[in-house]
Amino acid sequence: MNDYNIKAIPTRYSGIMFRSRLEARWAAFFDLMGWQWHYEPFDLGGWFPDFLIEGNRQTLVEVKPFLQYDQPTIDRICSAVKQARLDKEVLLLGPGLCEKKAENDYGFVSLGLLGSDDPDYFVPAVLVAADRLKDPVSNKSYSPGLNGDFYHEIDYWGCRVSGFYHGDEVWNHLMQMHAARDYWGKASAAVQYKPRDYRATATEVLANPHTVPRRKKRRKSNVALLERNKQALAEHNQFMGQLSEKEKLLWMEHADKFTKMIMDQDHGEKLEKGKVK
Repeated sequence: MNDYNIKAIPTRYSGIMFRSRLEARWAAFFDLMGWQWHYEPFDLGGWFPDFLIEGNRQTLVEVKPFLQYDQPTIDRICSAVKQARLDKEVLLLGPGLCEKKAENDYGFVSLGLLGSDDPDYFVPAVLVAADRLKDPVSNKSYSPGLNGDFYHEIDYWGCRVSGFYHGDEVWNHLMQMHAARDYWGKASAAVQYKPRDYRATATEVLANPHTVPRRKKRRKSNVALLERNKQALAEHNQFMGQLSEKEKLLWMEHADKFTKMIMDQDHGEKLEKGKVK
């Protein structure tokens, strides 16, 4: 049985406050793939899908930090979809991507479990590289603007977002694990904690293959100190403006003597404490 009693960390991404950082990370991953999505689109009799992915086939998404097949969650989702009479598939996502091996010994990257209103229908969702989805005749890209797509491992092998279908040749379109990990790493970087005045989107992280620079956040205490210094300087200039030239010289001489006295006193205290020789 899976334990979901993990404290969620609300995370803001792309102007939306997600209930957990895991949800925000998946949203960033969707952006990197080029998929259009909606967060918590509607209520299905008490089940709120976390996402709706637009495409050739609309897909509902549930995000859970599960590490193994979770039958109770799948049964609850299937019941909600069946009662709502929705002709949509459901993608159950966990804490990250994983590497699987098919019966034909092909290794592939799985997004999660893809199914519908039948609990026995949930099997790995295969991640494919969009740059490999090309028309067999013209060799032109079938999915411009996308970096990835997915399909059901054992059922219909048509890509759910782009609609691309080329029979059993789909195994030639798989996304390599190192590429998938790179996208997932960029999605994670897009939602990790950053100063409030700079939060990079997944698109910005993708555009910069190296570290995205962060803008320095000025501390409130430093801002307050700067304002006090400005006020003190203004008061000093106002005071000096009221003095004659002779009075200014006397005041400056007195200020120098006072400063030297304070410095000598401070130096003496340090000598007593042994901080200086």
